[in-house]
Amino acid sequence: MGTSRGTKPATIGVVAARAGASVASVSRVLNGDERVSPEMRARVEAACRETDYTPNAAARSLRGRTTRQISLVVEDIGNPAYVEAMRSLQDLAREHGMRLLVESTYGQLEEELKVMHDLGERYVDGVVLASTRFADRLTRELRNPAVPVVVIGSAPRDVQVDSVGADARGGAREAATHLREQGCARIAMVNGPVDTLPATSRLEGFRDGLGPDADPPVVHAEAFTHAAGYAATTRLLDSGAAPEGILCANDQLAIGTLNACVDRGLRVPDDVALVGMDNSRDAGICRPRLTSVDLRFADRGRLAGQMLLDRIQGRYDGAPRRQSVYTELVVRGSSDRGGAAA
Repeated sequence: MGTSRGTKPATIGVVAARAGASVASVSRVLNGDERVSPEMRARVEAACRETDYTPNAAARSLRGRTTRQISLVVEDIGNPAYVEAMRSLQDLAREHGMRLLVESTYGQLEEELKVMHDLGERYVDGVVLASTRFADRLTRELRNPAVPVVVIGSAPRDVQVDSVGADARGGAREAATHLREQGCARIAMVNGPVDTLPATSRLEGFRDGLGPDADPPVVHAEAFTHAAGYAATTRLLDSGAAPEGILCANDQLAIGTLNACVDRGLRVPDDVALVGMDNSRDAGICRPRLTSVDLRFADRGRLAGQMLLDRIQGRYDGAPRRQSVYTELVVRGSSDRGGAAA
């Protein structure tokens, strides 16, 4: 299947699909990697001929040298938690004379896959990836990436990349315990989308904190945003539930929940005590200020960058590293019924 005049040239992703191989495998063949099996090399070379694929000249010129660029890929760059990670990662990149490219996928799998496909063209030396889902197709791409990848969050066990997580389950458990200590008898949760890793771990921690006999109401928002938090809280209140405390899976959901409660005439924290997660900058801006579990995104961004540079600069070439930062509940006015916190 050759290209004709006026037809868009084939990409490395097209070659990979034709060969039934990963983009990383195609890239290794094109780069002359001797570890590639003869069978794989033959398949890729045949696919190149069939698609009239011509390797990108700029990509070819990068063999043996670096681009001095790294990429941060997140679901929503408007989320203040990701902004904090971006700032610390950018500072680190500048310290090492590198540029940071930022891409927002809006939680779309096809966008995440496109980023992974593009790695075969070597436009960056490495990637820091923050994803909440890790669908099977993305997991397959991450098993053998063309450049080093570090995940902020929980990486699937069978993916051979470094990751920097946080004890979100423990943080959610501490938040639920705090709401109980504030005298909240009926406690609910406004969680993120049900198919995401953060929603799973934070729900487990929430239930840990309430005990095995509890059966708390839980509503799942459609996204980790203000608007989704408002809509989910509205559903919770319309269901007849009258929670005295609410844990939200992130600060964006919590601000939406705060607005929904205020619009219903509920006083925070007197009628409803509220806790978020992330401890983003927004937690200190809203009124009352938001109690939140600090998941240390700034620290995780810098740590992910350091791990990535270790790989890029050859200081580490071992097994995947799984690091985790500690979490801390920061108590503010949205949950403090004793009035000690501002």
